[in-house]
Amino acid sequence: MKSGKSKITPGQIGYIGEWHSHPEGPNMLSQQDMISVYQHKAEFEQLNPPLPVFLSIITPDGLHPYIF
Repeated sequence: MKSGKSKITPGQIGYIGEWHSHPEGPNMLSQQDMISVYQHKAEFEQLNPPLPVFLSIITPDGLHPYIF
């Protein structure tokens, strides 16, 4: 979800994130997932303070979290 800087967080949160699922698998990151990670990582490294990229994949086998 993208939103402007919030008054509730004194301007600290401007981007919350995105999500999608892999209803048929696989239980790992896809090529498109990695493209998104690299795009967000490049942007988030420029923030002060820099932020990590957190990605979770939801599949029939469970929840698979990744932090970059």
